[in-house]
Amino acid sequence: MIGMLKGRIRQSLENKYRKRYRSLLQQKTVSYDEWIRGKEAENRLLEEEEEFSRYKVKGEEEEKIAFFSFEQLKEGESLWRETKAGIICFVEEIGRLRKKAAKELCGCFEKEDKLQVAYGDEDEWDTTKEVRVNPWFKPDYSPDTLLSWFYFGSLVAFRRESLEGVVLKPKLEPK
Repeated sequence: MIGMLKGRIRQSLENKYRKRYRSLLQQKTVSYDEWIRGKEAENRLLEEEEEFSRYKVKGEEEEKIAFFSFEQLKEGESLWRETKAGIICFVEEIGRLRKKAAKELCGCFEKEDKLQVAYGDEDEWDTTKEVRVNPWFKPDYSPDTLLSWFYFGSLVAFRRESLEGVVLKPKLEPK
């Protein structure tokens, strides 16, 4: 009888603390959607509705970083070889970046001397709601994984020196 009473008391206390823990956890955790929307709202206040750029860099980053589309890369490598910028970025035509993306990328390369390549997670943009959706969290850098899957995605930035020995071969057409 006493053992049964102890068991019920213990179970009652466990349930009480489990409910309390879940309640606290719900208060402290937010979903990705809530988090990213909160961050975007903060950014809008701080940046006063900063516009997105179509890869045109102006100001102090102009000589540090250059953006080229993957389509331009297919046309030939002379475009990016001719630029004096120390950081070369390749981007998808359909993508869009915040104006401060150039500054942030420059900051990453300046802070990390050994950094040769940079890429990041991406989201899709829902134009009807003007919010980010479908986050794509990318893996850490792995040469083996990269050989089987180009996970860099819509934006990849290289330090100029790391591209010096790269030779692009034109796609061979079947006969």
